[in-house]
Amino acid sequence: MNSYLDSLSPLDGRYAAVTAPLREFFSERALIDQRLRLECLWLLHLNGRVGGILTTVQARAVQALAQHPPPEAAAEIKKIEQRTAHDVKAVEYFLRAHFERQFPANDFVSYLHFGLTSEDINNLAFATLFKAALQRCLLPRWQGVVETLQKLALAWAEVVIPAHTHGQPASPTTMGKELAVFCMRLRRQLRLLHNLPLYGKLNGATGNYHALHIAFPHLDWPAISRAFVEETVGIAFNPLTTQIEDHDALIAICDRLSHIHAITKGLCQDLWAYVSFSWFKLKTTDDEVGSSVMPQKVNPIDFENAEGNLGLANASARHFSEKLAVSRLQRDLSDSTVLRAVGTMLGHSLIACTSVLRGMARLELNHVAVEQALARDWGVLGEAVQTIMRKNNLRDAYEEVKKISRGQTLTAAQYRAYVASLTNLPPADREKLQHLTPATYTGHAKELARTVAEF
Repeated sequence: MNSYLDSLSPLDGRYAAVTAPLREFFSERALIDQRLRLECLWLLHLNGRVGGILTTVQARAVQALAQHPPPEAAAEIKKIEQRTAHDVKAVEYFLRAHFERQFPANDFVSYLHFGLTSEDINNLAFATLFKAALQRCLLPRWQGVVETLQKLALAWAEVVIPAHTHGQPASPTTMGKELAVFCMRLRRQLRLLHNLPLYGKLNGATGNYHALHIAFPHLDWPAISRAFVEETVGIAFNPLTTQIEDHDALIAICDRLSHIHAITKGLCQDLWAYVSFSWFKLKTTDDEVGSSVMPQKVNPIDFENAEGNLGLANASARHFSEKLAVSRLQRDLSDSTVLRAVGTMLGHSLIACTSVLRGMARLELNHVAVEQALARDWGVLGEAVQTIMRKNNLRDAYEEVKKISRGQTLTAAQYRAYVASLTNLPPADREKLQHLTPATYTGHAKELARTVAEF
């Protein structure tokens, strides 16, 4: 049986090659191994604070297991979980059996999972895996989108295109400036995302360090916990929680990703439109087919694929934002099953990002089509004409230009004839308008496009 052909989700089927890097962080094996590491690291941390729990040899064995969980561990832990119906307890039982076989004469295994609730391990496991996935998979790929946009913005800084407001021809811009806008917006959001922390907690069953305090009341458990979370685990410490870490930091990241996805959706739709205008041609490959019946078709499938996956990612992100902010009383388990789907959101984000990059790599500017579009309607110069008229205190300038341009397609000859009729304009201003064309009426668009590297 081909697992790809029989996969329930396209993330592990059709798009398995694209999403493969995320399996290191969001597979069941990854989660189990991370729980195992954290249990070992907590035992070592506890030994350093309480003292006398582990011998030097035992500490080395625990450290070795934390660094390199055995390949068979995940499968064995899943078997234990079938009996316990509890994922974290299954990890504890596995570790107990493992160390009892290695050190049969010692009872330090009673300190495994000492003073913890399962959420102490789970919240740290999810946070560290999510952080690693962002830093190693998602952020570099999205940064690639920004860098590609910057290159295209600079390359096409002087390529004038008709702008469209409300779908109608408007004062011209440049392709580079339009892409520079998306580049700046995405870069700004990625910087904000990069600076968002993830939080973790380790404070027991209802967040008050009951078990740790009753066992060793002379120790400063909030400080010990903070040191473990910040220094050993490597995430920010949440000092005040119920049984669960409140997920607010994760929600903030989901919201920021949603914003990035929304901006990218706009980029995809604009590039799709430019392809439909024939302003872009798409690079072709000999064996590719654009339609089952129309051989001439070269479809902007990458931008369409990206748009669909951005929508799926944001549907998940919105649910995370709504659901994870709420938990009944000290906690309920509904957050647990939802957190398991975080990798799915990032999977769709990764697919979308990959598709956008592939789509932009296929773009070829069709200069002839762009020039034809610019020459098609000189009515876009109406703004310039009425502005010069108003500058010279001519009454009802806007209304006069509106009469000859609104809802009409103005040819070059009609435009020049109208300008020539404006005998009440100073000759220099009339001459300026006579020499103006849609291709030269760009304001600071070219210069603005080149500023993209400054943001």
